[in-house]
Amino acid sequence: MTIIVDNDALMALIPNTVQTVEGETPLFDKISSRLEVTEQWLQDEIVGEPMMRGIADGWRKAWRLAATIIANEAFRLSLPSLDLILTPNGFGVVSNANVAPASKERVDRLAASLAERRDQAIGALLMLLRVNEEWMGSERGQWLASSFFSSYTADPVPQNCMASGDRWKGWLTLRLKAKPIEQAYSEKWLGQAISARLRLALAKTPNGTSDEITLAENVRATILEEICSGRRLFARLDRCVQVIRENDSLYQVWKDDPVAELFEDKWRFKNEKKSPGYFF
Repeated sequence: MTIIVDNDALMALIPNTVQTVEGETPLFDKISSRLEVTEQWLQDEIVGEPMMRGIADGWRKAWRLAATIIANEAFRLSLPSLDLILTPNGFGVVSNANVAPASKERVDRLAASLAERRDQAIGALLMLLRVNEEWMGSERGQWLASSFFSSYTADPVPQNCMASGDRWKGWLTLRLKAKPIEQAYSEKWLGQAISARLRLALAKTPNGTSDEITLAENVRATILEEICSGRRLFARLDRCVQVIRENDSLYQVWKDDPVAELFEDKWRFKNEKKSPGYFF
């Protein structure tokens, strides 16, 4: 482990804990395996190995966020087993006559609050990382920018993506469901180059106000509506294409894409007697 290396660092990040007394096993030792696994998860899923080394070596603001994620997630995952011990005769429960056992509802609320603290820290860490050009060019930065849903705490996660009840898993499910929809939009409306450009704009400046960000937000909202309703909103997609065609800074890139040919006048239906489907 390189982020949380001792009990003092861990205890400073865990809310409402009683200090360890002499002879008692420190919390760090009790959940050290969880801390190690969670740090590896954070490195593999979000930060990447090179940036994790930089955080451990002294990027203090990022260290605090990374440590908050690791501590809260490791503690949350350890909650169900913290009061259990393995004896020669099976499992036993640690008891203390001076402290009443917590109800399931209280433990569930604690787990939910730990997950919320973890999620806030993930969102803040991603905001910190996305302004780093080196990280944005890394494998994890490119992964973040590979979807229109790159703002973790700001992206609305619909109910049909939240079966697990965990926002992180729900957000990953949202990105997974969005992937084939985004591909269809790229092939039939936006073009690959424009889609990549809009996704990158959202990933780098999610709170921007440029015309490009506005268009990207409209596309993202259309994708979200399709995920929720299961219906493709052709009229909204056509309006997005119209915005692209009328924007000189984007139009050249789009015009060079094969998708532009689909919107040429020769493919538009004209109600003439020689046209298939002619009607009065």
